[in-house]
Amino acid sequence: MAKTKKAPRKPRAKRPKQQKLFGDDRKEIIPEIDQTADAYYDAVRDRIPYTKVEAEAKVNLINAMIFGKKKRYETADGKIVDLTDNFNVRVKEAKEAAEEAAESNRDGQ
Repeated sequence: MAKTKKAPRKPRAKRPKQQKLFGDDRKEIIPEIDQTADAYYDAVRDRIPYTKVEAEAKVNLINAMIFGKKKRYETADGKIVDLTDNFNVRVKEAKEAAEEAAESNRDGQ
């Protein structure tokens, strides 16, 4: 029975910034670092639900490849699926896969 996909969470509202407290012992405040750290933190928090969905989809694909006894498979819409020896999976567009194969052949010669 297939599980239904969960919709990613809605973006969180920006939290208010704490004002500098009396006796704050930070010697130097660099606003650019504070802003970029907040942006990075928010991006990571927004990505977490997508990571869980991706991990579940990856496991399902690995299981389907094992059940179908395939190491390499081309989908109807032209994606190449490779199952590695250590049970990892890679999915690429056919054009990307062809470019990589040509590049590895060129490097090997």
